[in-house]
Amino acid sequence: MNITLKKAFAEIRLYPARFALVIFALVVGIWGVGSILISYYILSGDLRQNYLNTRPAHAILTSGDFDKLDLKALRARPQIAAAEFRDFSLQRIEVAPDRWIPLWLYGISDFDHMTLATIYPEKGAKVPAPGTLLVERNGLRISNFERERQARVRLPQGIRSIAISGITFDPAQAPATQDHFIYAYTDQQSFAQLTGEPINQRLIVRFNNVTDKAQLKKTVEELVQALSAEGIHISKIQIPEPDEHPHQWQLDTLMVLQGSISLLAFAMAAVLVSQLMAAILSRQIRQIGVLKAMGASRARVLAIYALMVLSLGVVAAVIGVPLAVLSGYGFSYFVAYQLNFNILTTELPGLLYALLFAVGLLLPLLFSLPAILRGTRISVREALSDYGIAVKATGSSTVSPWLQRLPSTLVMAIRNTSRQKKRLAVTVLTMALGVAIFSTGFNVRQSLAVLLQENAESMRHDVRVVLKQPITAEQATALFGKLPNVRKMEAWNGGRGEMEHRLLSSGSGIGITALPFDSELLRPKLVQGHWLRGGNRAELVMNLQAWEAYDSPPVGSRVSTWLNGKQDTLVLAGLVEEFDKPNIYLEQ
Repeated sequence: MNITLKKAFAEIRLYPARFALVIFALVVGIWGVGSILISYYILSGDLRQNYLNTRPAHAILTSGDFDKLDLKALRARPQIAAAEFRDFSLQRIEVAPDRWIPLWLYGISDFDHMTLATIYPEKGAKVPAPGTLLVERNGLRISNFERERQARVRLPQGIRSIAISGITFDPAQAPATQDHFIYAYTDQQSFAQLTGEPINQRLIVRFNNVTDKAQLKKTVEELVQALSAEGIHISKIQIPEPDEHPHQWQLDTLMVLQGSISLLAFAMAAVLVSQLMAAILSRQIRQIGVLKAMGASRARVLAIYALMVLSLGVVAAVIGVPLAVLSGYGFSYFVAYQLNFNILTTELPGLLYALLFAVGLLLPLLFSLPAILRGTRISVREALSDYGIAVKATGSSTVSPWLQRLPSTLVMAIRNTSRQKKRLAVTVLTMALGVAIFSTGFNVRQSLAVLLQENAESMRHDVRVVLKQPITAEQATALFGKLPNVRKMEAWNGGRGEMEHRLLSSGSGIGITALPFDSELLRPKLVQGHWLRGGNRAELVMNLQAWEAYDSPPVGSRVSTWLNGKQDTLVLAGLVEEFDKPNIYLEQ
């Protein structure tokens, strides 16, 4: 065996426990970093591909005039890639005894030839029988539909039991387990019979050659103008983020957090390797001098210790990379289960394996290189005359006056700790990072507690009942006033609206809430300006989400709005902070 390899392996056998600890730390680091790299590679591509496979709509248009639309002629336009009617109604469904949540019910014209927002059958019927529903699979996790195969739905004509004829998969939807909705699909005729609403009121469209949202908005504006010229008035426009899953941000945030912690763990392991090499080199100064005196060049000596580090990296990579592949796939399946999409990647590219092995080999070597270079730079005379820790000339005290007052054992501990200032700095930095990570967990926990407390102080009511059809305040109070334990109630008005100058900017509109200016049941945290003052002032208050969505107009400025088809100008009186979607508050 080559003398360089013999020397490197002999050093490893000389300190087996110490090197085993270093290998363990490197395995943990490679395992953590590799798992995140592999899961990021799988998840980032597969979530997007699941979404794109459905051919998601670029725009959703709502109108009561689509009976005038020639759908075949619309599809023939050069900018239109696909267009079809996909009706929608918001109802309520019972997922467990006396437990009702929102039902997003879609009416599909042709289940066999969907060109947009495709859904995939999983169990039961591919096409629902008349009067039955297909339920999206993620909804089974928050309901008893798997067992009952019947659903009680609250419809305008009353509560009805509807058969579930099949289970389907819709990767374009946000997970039902997180948004707490049930997604269901039926044919158009059943949709009209169940909801009592007309069909062909909602058009989904996908365009050709659209690369960004600015271009998409421009294309939608052109289409809306063309339809308006044909006498088709568009009452609502929704533009999702182009070709982006609704929860893509959630996945990205999760991967950044996990990756940061794993990378930090691997960096700490590499620092441990560098400290080990520094300790070994400090003990072998005279051995290095003997090697050089026998004719070994600095490069030859450096190769011995570099091979030592590389051998540690090889062992750690051989153990850590397979573990990373297993846990990376396991974590990917877990996230896919939570976000409701399928894992499509079955094989990893060889380049990814090469990257993991390169990180396991080269990063510890790079961290150790300064110590190795410093230890092998010493001359033969300096190495052979080395006798340990240097002291100052006789007669000069090396102990500070303030240290002389302390016990001798403590003085020795302090001096030994501060002797290697760089090592001390690395140790302190590592400990500080560990404390910072530990403290971050508690800070996040405390922040959530504060957020919930502020939200409770802002929303001073226990239940908010939203009615599908408007009724008078007297009717509302008469319905709920006789219930026991009702101490205070108020009747508010509300709906969805749009600011005039950003008609096409919002996917779901801005919430509008009209309430008494002196409401006792809602008082959001004021950030700037003032709350509604009453006296029929033409004022509005925005939460920060609505304020940022519309170019952050200054407080006190006038804002043009459309309410019930009528243009009005209101003064922005203040801004409030709340954990909610974009919302505007007006006085009743």
